[in-house]
Amino acid sequence: MFKYLLLLSAIAFGFEDAAALNTPLARESSRPGMLRDLYKSTGAWGMSCSINLSGCIPLPECKESEEYLHTFSHKLVNLIEMTAYGCPKIVWFGSGNKAGYTLVQLIETSAIVAHFAGSDIYLDVFSCKPYEPSLVASFASHWFQAEEWSVVNLLR
Repeated sequence: MFKYLLLLSAIAFGFEDAAALNTPLARESSRPGMLRDLYKSTGAWGMSCSINLSGCIPLPECKESEEYLHTFSHKLVNLIEMTAYGCPKIVWFGSGNKAGYTLVQLIETSAIVAHFAGSDIYLDVFSCKPYEPSLVASFASHWFQAEEWSVVNLLR
């Protein structure tokens, strides 16, 4: 199942290797906006996008990192055309290789949550308003200068 979800994400983002699979799902999923169309056609309650980013710029515990994350949250909310509900909550906690920032940004249609541990980032966006997960992945990977990233999309 996990492999299937990763494959669906790879197809949704137009990676040629995945689109080369000559299946009805691959053919249908390779076009932009596919997940939003599936969301509408299936009557799903919401869309969930989980992005793992690795090899990112590390964020030390300091005021500048918190401001950087605050700006990221604000720009991401605007990019996917959501409405923030208050300011993001940005907290440093944990110990060892689990220590890092956690960001929680409530949006009127649900939430954006990210966990930062060293050079790895785990970002989740859930919303009952449709959005384009490829925009989230592209923006986050560029913002944090990720060397690698993977995406799992889910309709709920």
